[in-house]
Amino acid sequence: MDAEAPTVPEPSPARQQIESMRREMEDMDVDEDMLRDEDGEMLEEVEDDGGLAESDEEDLPAVQDDATLKFDKHEDAVYCVAVSKGGAILSGGGDDRAWLQPAPMGSRGAICLEGHNDSVTACGFSHQDAMCATGAYDGSVKLWDTASGRLLRTLEGPGDVEWLEWHPKGDVVLCGACDGTLWMWLATSGACMRVFAGHDGAVLCGGFTCDGKKIVSGSADGSLRVWNPRKGQCAHAFLPHKGASTDAIVMTQGAVSCIAFHPSDPDLVIGGAEDGCAAVIHCSSKKVLCRLEHSPPTNDEEAGAAVVSVAFAESGWCSTGAADGTLKVWDISGSARLRCSLGAGGAIVAMAWRPASLIVVACSADGCINAWDARDGASLMQLRGHSDAPLCLATAWAQDAIVTAGDDRTVRVFRVPSADLPRPPPGSAP
Repeated sequence: MDAEAPTVPEPSPARQQIESMRREMEDMDVDEDMLRDEDGEMLEEVEDDGGLAESDEEDLPAVQDDATLKFDKHEDAVYCVAVSKGGAILSGGGDDRAWLQPAPMGSRGAICLEGHNDSVTACGFSHQDAMCATGAYDGSVKLWDTASGRLLRTLEGPGDVEWLEWHPKGDVVLCGACDGTLWMWLATSGACMRVFAGHDGAVLCGGFTCDGKKIVSGSADGSLRVWNPRKGQCAHAFLPHKGASTDAIVMTQGAVSCIAFHPSDPDLVIGGAEDGCAAVIHCSSKKVLCRLEHSPPTNDEEAGAAVVSVAFAESGWCSTGAADGTLKVWDISGSARLRCSLGAGGAIVAMAWRPASLIVVACSADGCINAWDARDGASLMQLRGHSDAPLCLATAWAQDAIVTAGDDRTVRVFRVPSADLPRPPPGSAP
């Protein structure tokens, strides 16, 4: 019997936007008159050599690369990246492999973690950095010793693993799968502690609240569900809004593909959806606190730009990033209020807030990393290096850095200074 063909991860909303633009260009009609010379003869198609002679290549300016470190051992797109508290970097990709770069960053050679039979789509470090985990579309989660890269055990049971998270205070690992389930294991023994079932679609995002006492998951079925980890039961389901007339604050209508947890309030969670909106929920009161209309549908025919990334600041602010290349900052301390709208050259793939500040950092599908002052939207920094769309971002604030990875098969480290970033002079272009 022939071996089953490996599954390929569904492209992210950002990647779908890029491919859609390429298809539009390929399908574009071209007037034949534009392809004739001055004598009316059709121009012949010739092989494109880039328009450069060999001697010209030496005169080309170097491509801007602001990364302080670059790792390029992956042989396919890199789908996930994580950073330990000590500075070790873990990444996984479409080559069915993960790579572990020991701490501190760039100090020693990387260790190849092999054993998965399909794309590695999720990774992370335990709360004390002793272990790390990788999850893949082969339906397994593998646990590794962070110091040596030695395989500790393989955890099986779920379908294709969409994401994984470690408990913030214990050796417990959680993952969400395409079959609508969540699985939770005790990492020290490999024992399955709970299987959470209830979603009617793939569990696209999720994790523990900051105190570790609740689990929240978002699904392709459009719902956010709050779970009791000890009992394995759903405490509440925030179901998708069906469009009925109501005065109440309602949930989103599309698949919930991204989620963020407040860094200090265990009740606050935000989920972003494909309908161009995001919902901030309160777990204990079981209420939707506000619905953030980032890019809602303009009518029944035209869909809004999907919200593909969300994040909380330590203050009462949060941010949403969409596939249309906009990042919006919201004040949710009272009634939700839009503070500012920021623009990038491509879909806002991922973002993070600098602790104890109002600086938000985001990477976009055009390969850029931007830092803004969220108080007024001033551009503080723009970094380049990726030659294709980044797909993920991890923070390393202890090292004054962020780590990104993506379609160009590289993992890059960019320095973001801990001191206040210099503000541009008044009247300068962002």
